[in-house]
Amino acid sequence: MKGSLVRLASGTAMLAVLSACNEDAVLIPDKDTPVMTDHGVLIRSRDDVAAIVNRELAIGASPDAIEGFFKSHNLGCTYDEYQTRYQSLSWVSRFHAITILVNVDGQGRMTGAEVRDSYTGL
Repeated sequence: MKGSLVRLASGTAMLAVLSACNEDAVLIPDKDTPVMTDHGVLIRSRDDVAAIVNRELAIGASPDAIEGFFKSHNLGCTYDEYQTRYQSLSWVSRFHAITILVNVDGQGRMTGAEVRDSYTGL
């Protein structure tokens, strides 16, 4: 199925180009697929995402700055009140997403961030 377009059904619609060995797929995002962008360019690696987080968010950043960061990079985020952090996913491929976690203190100010590769299977 090399070169075939497939619509994935997983809550939001995603288009994928299947690789020759069918192990993974490169996402062609539609308007509802969260994929990080930086000045209109799709960001596809954990290291690039971490560099952007470090460049644009500083320790002590306000909740508005944190939420604005995600919005400016085409990502939604949720706040986990039990873990006291903001979290977001940026899809890289069919089975690979980058998880962005921004930890905050009791006033909602940034105390640190983690960027992780997350993999899933069928």
